[in-house]
Amino acid sequence: MTIKKDYRTAEGISYSALSRLSEGPNSYINKPKIEGDFLDNGSAVDVLLTEGEEAFYKQFYIMTASKPSSDMMMTYTQTMIDTDNSELAFAASGYKKAVTDSKWETEGKPYYDAVKDAGNKIVIDFDQHTKITATVNQLKTNNFTSAYFSSAVKKDSEIIYQFTHYWNFTYVDEKSGHLKTRKAKLKADILVINHTTKKIFGKDLKTTGKPTESFKTSYRNYKYYLQEGLYQEGILDWAKEHYPEYTVEPFEFIVAQMGAYTQPLIYTVSETEHACNMYGGETGSGYYIKGVVDLLEDLEYYENQDNWQYKREIVNNNGRVDLELFK
Repeated sequence: MTIKKDYRTAEGISYSALSRLSEGPNSYINKPKIEGDFLDNGSAVDVLLTEGEEAFYKQFYIMTASKPSSDMMMTYTQTMIDTDNSELAFAASGYKKAVTDSKWETEGKPYYDAVKDAGNKIVIDFDQHTKITATVNQLKTNNFTSAYFSSAVKKDSEIIYQFTHYWNFTYVDEKSGHLKTRKAKLKADILVINHTTKKIFGKDLKTTGKPTESFKTSYRNYKYYLQEGLYQEGILDWAKEHYPEYTVEPFEFIVAQMGAYTQPLIYTVSETEHACNMYGGETGSGYYIKGVVDLLEDLEYYENQDNWQYKREIVNNNGRVDLELFK
C-alpha cells in the first residue's frame, strides 16, 4: 500500500527551498511568509483548472460584501472579527460615542458576517474572481493551451494534474567529482504522457499581472530556472521507473495574464538552458547565476560548518563583497 504524503511537510529539497537558498543561508532557514493577491489569484487559477469547481469552492470564498467605508468602522469591525468583543472594538475604533445597533447592522455587520462565513478559506473579492474566471476560460479555449485543460483527453494520452514525485536526487559534486545524493520533491501542475509517440511532457502554469511576452523577466526574478532544473530531473527519474522506453521532452511553462488581457504563451526550456539551470552559467551580461547543483553544494557547506549567517562566497572572501558596478 502506498501512503499518501503531504507535499509541504514531506522531506526533500524543493523549488521554494532552492529559491530561498539562493538568497542566502539565513533566508533558507527563516521561511518568510509571502502573502498577496498575486499568490491567491495564481493558486485560484491552478485549482479551478486542474482540480475543478468543487475543490475551488472548498478553498476559496468570494467576497461580495464591501468593507466599511470609514477607517473607524473598519477598525471596529476588524476588532469584532478578531475578538467578538464590542467593548474592545469601541476602544480600538476611536469612536467617541457608542456604535448604535442600526449603524453596526448597516455599515459593519455585512462585512463581519462574510468574513466569519469564509472561515479558513482564502478570501477573494468579486473583481479578483472575475479575472480568475476570465483567465481560466481563456486557457480552456485558446488554440495552443486548450488541449491541456480539456475534459476530453485524447485516447493516446493521459494528463496528470498536480503531479508529485519524491526521489533521491543524485548529482556530481563539481569539485570532488563524487556522486552525492539528497532527497528531493516536486509538484508540477501538469504531466502529459503520450502513449503513441512515447513522449512525456512536464508543464507548470504561471499567472502574471503583466503581458505574457514579459515572462522572461519573471523567469529570472522568481528563479523559475531552479524550478525547471529540479522538476525536469525529477520527471526523468520518475519516467525511468514507470516508462523507461519513453522520452522526456523539454519542460515548459504555460503563461497567462490575469484577466486575459494578452494571449497565453508557452515557454520551452531548451536542453542547453536546462544544463545551466542545473550547473549554473553566465548571463549575456556576464553575471553568474547559480544552478541547482551549485546551491546544493552551498547547502552542504552550511550544514557542515553550521554557519547560517553568510553566503559561502562571502565567508571565503573574509566578509567582503566586491563592488563591480562597471564590470
